Amino acid sequence: MTAKAVSLGYICAASHRFDMPIGILFIALAAASWGTLGVLASGLITAGFHGFEVAALRVLLSACILLIVSPRVLRPYLAVIRAHWPILCVHSLIGVFFYNTLYFLAIGEVGVTFSVGLLYTAPIWALVFAIFILGERPSWLRSLLALGACIGVMLTLGVGGVGTTPSMIGIFLGIASGATYALYPVIGKRAIRQVPPTVLLFSSFLVSGLVFAVLPPTWDGMARLAESGSLSVWTALLAMSLFGTIFSYFLFTRGIQTVPASSVAVVTTIEPLVAIMLASTFLKEHLSILQYSGISLIILCSVLSGLLNTERQQVSSQSKLFLSNPRCREPGN
Repeated sequence: MTAKAVSLGYICAASHRFDMPIGILFIALAAASWGTLGVLASGLITAGFHGFEVAALRVLLSACILLIVSPRVLRPYLAVIRAHWPILCVHSLIGVFFYNTLYFLAIGEVGVTFSVGLLYTAPIWALVFAIFILGERPSWLRSLLALGACIGVMLTLGVGGVGTTPSMIGIFLGIASGATYALYPVIGKRAIRQVPPTVLLFSSFLVSGLVFAVLPPTWDGMARLAESGSLSVWTALLAMSLFGTIFSYFLFTRGIQTVPASSVAVVTTIEPLVAIMLASTFLKEHLSILQYSGISLIILCSVLSGLLNTERQQVSSQSKLFLSNPRCREPGN
């Protein structure tokens, strides 16, 4: 019995050695799949869909898929859902409805590369929300990172006559998407104390899907989709919902169980890199060297900000890991 126990112990120890590499692989695949959303959305916009319609169709299809399995998954949590439905609704509207709407509208206005760069202004907004909502006193290093992100935004937007200057509407939409990206965990910190991450994931898409379903512009998108006989349109939409939403979040929630939050923050920067490379390759979106430098500066400040937050908060549980990492802030990207 002792020999068997020792052998079993060695086997378990050996298997655990692979937990972190596998977790990193899962997170990297999830981030890469999120990086494809911009190109897929751009393809739908080129096919005649409005940015709002793309957001609505993505969330609706994802919600319908989750709705099929929700009775079995959510049945044990019905009492929790009834008790905390107000915060679940707010969490969903900010993290899924407004984020998806603003981000895909921005893609329609200024393209994928600009939109991704402006999305990662989230550290600036996180600093603002931390001061005025949470009452925190940020360190000089966090303030410096926020300033660095601001400089990155200026370079990205071509301030000073360098590169192509996007439209003001597109700039507003892109920066606003970054604001929702940052505000999501502020609400999530409170929600996660009351409900498990599984409920947050399902409620985020189900509530926002219901809101999208009752809005007339969504009906126009559904009618356009029904009239479309293009296989590429349906393929892009299914890829956004299955590959870019459900599959990616499944991998991500598995990966964060074995990977430290500091590593998660670094690995998820694959997303903007994939998005920019795909936009350059398939959409022929080319910026100046300074504009690419600005996007790189924004991403770098975002990573360092995530690392600082990890050290400051000392996150130890899986549920807190899910919310402390930048990419977990939008279940619709």
